[in-house]
Amino acid sequence: MELKLALIICREGTSRDRVARAATRCGLAPICCRSLREARQLLPQGGFRVVMSEDALPDGDFRMAMRETRIYAEQAAFIVLAEKSEWEDYLRGLAAGVFEYILCPPSVVESETVLRSAMAEPALPPSHARPSYAIA
Repeated sequence: MELKLALIICREGTSRDRVARAATRCGLAPICCRSLREARQLLPQGGFRVVMSEDALPDGDFRMAMRETRIYAEQAAFIVLAEKSEWEDYLRGLAAGVFEYILCPPSVVESETVLRSAMAEPALPPSHARPSYAIA
């Protein structure tokens, strides 16, 4: 059985701890990093079923992280850990291929629910990946 990985791009702290715990409960092996630079080193290794990213990173944002993810893990569900709840940002993200948003600090139960939902959708082969619209 192939190990399923979850890449969590999030500074250390409560949010990271909670989503990593939820990933483990869902049968995913969480791999955590703090920045887009670190994620760029991890993504080429492959095997990611889910990628979770804070909306604002020290060296970029979730849009940049999503572009990098689509290069190496087109089929991975991409989940945003959002600091604020803005309806227009949410709709733009969904249109761009974000699977779901989780408002921070997330609860383990909510994170687990979103992760299970993401894993319930079949991973799409690269040639059939979700449409990649321009991310504003």
